[in-house]
Amino acid sequence: MQTYMILSAIGPDRPGLVDEVTDFIYRHGGNVEDSRMAGMGGQFGIILLLSGDRAKVNTVESDREQLQRETGLTVITHWAEAPGAEPKARAVPYQLKLFSLDHPGLLHRVAHLLRQFEINIDSLESHAAPAPTTGTMLFTMHMTITIPEKVKIHDLHEQINRLADEINVQISLEPGIVS
Repeated sequence: MQTYMILSAIGPDRPGLVDEVTDFIYRHGGNVEDSRMAGMGGQFGIILLLSGDRAKVNTVESDREQLQRETGLTVITHWAEAPGAEPKARAVPYQLKLFSLDHPGLLHRVAHLLRQFEINIDSLESHAAPAPTTGTMLFTMHMTITIPEKVKIHDLHEQINRLADEINVQISLEPGIVS
């Protein structure tokens, strides 16, 4: 029987971290099923779903201090359910994208609006970077969200457009998932 665990780790970025973490998991009989990894601010963050038989996955958890020593990362583990095991309400996947001049509160304002509609954020990436010619800081955000069947898309669009006008940003909402 497969057992699942979330392993998250963060620490100073350097070449070879992904190799070292995945080697540790492989040597302990685990399999990486899903992952998100990114470097930012000189740090590297990892979150992954691993699977394997219970005894082998137990060794990943019991030996995580060894992984910390080997990599310099702070490692946290959490038991997880099999992908798709958790009951989900009927929902439709959408992509939400935002573009604007960078200013505080953008992510919060969008997340707050989505919460009011009980919309789940499945994945989120955001970046602030200087514009090539002017150096003005620009902010981009991309979310994959699931909108409950009960939400009226027209009402959501109205609220998103109102928020976009209020905080002076471009927001698009399109059905579908990223392939």
